[in-house]
Amino acid sequence: MESGGILLVPEDLKHLELVKEVSAVRTIYTYGKSAQADYQIKHLQSNTKNTAFTMSGQPFITPAINPLALENLSGAIAALHLSGLSWQDLQQQTQNLNDQDVQEKGRMHCMQMAHWTVVDSTYNSNPCSLKKVVDSLKAMYHQHRLIAVLGEMAELGEHAETLHQECGSYLAKHDVVILALGQDLAQSYIEGALQTQHHVTAKSFQKPEDLMECLLQLSPPASENDIILVKGSLSASMDRIIDALWSFAK
Repeated sequence: MESGGILLVPEDLKHLELVKEVSAVRTIYTYGKSAQADYQIKHLQSNTKNTAFTMSGQPFITPAINPLALENLSGAIAALHLSGLSWQDLQQQTQNLNDQDVQEKGRMHCMQMAHWTVVDSTYNSNPCSLKKVVDSLKAMYHQHRLIAVLGEMAELGEHAETLHQECGSYLAKHDVVILALGQDLAQSYIEGALQTQHHVTAKSFQKPEDLMECLLQLSPPASENDIILVKGSLSASMDRIIDALWSFAK
């Protein structure tokens, strides 16, 4: 970080105090829902088409409806305001966004298939992003069962097994069904889920074409009321699962 510069971070950043201690920047700004945030987000109201909210008292409306996309958008608005754009310009541009602007393939991209709502989050994965996506989907679809079809998370070093287990435990505690593709680290999701005291469904499968059988063997079997999240690191090639789901939908 350049000495004398400006840093913008989420207010709930886990190591915010450490960042402040070691940073050489002149000023740190924060954004988020907390009253302590420099750019505070309030009055969130969402429906099936858009979300209204205020930032620092300024009203905004956007087609982004999932909490994770709203968090990213909020950071962009704050950064652009710090760069000199007026609130009026930012309000206009935010309202002019379309679905393609706020939904990108592989990044929590919601798709309606014949049988289910599928969330394509196959571009990448790590423990933090997996938990945030799950939290967002549970908030968006709290009356629906969430089924997570998971591939391995790469580049986690010596803690990879433990981190996969922790994610499996986190999902189980949030009543998420886990279907893990592959062996080795994928099995660690299952181990973590089964270590909890929650009644949980967690199983593995070896090939994309085996997924349909797993979905139909759930109790109850997967149906149009279910939300299916597909997520894994790019190296896990989870786009194969999206292709398989499209073929099942035909």
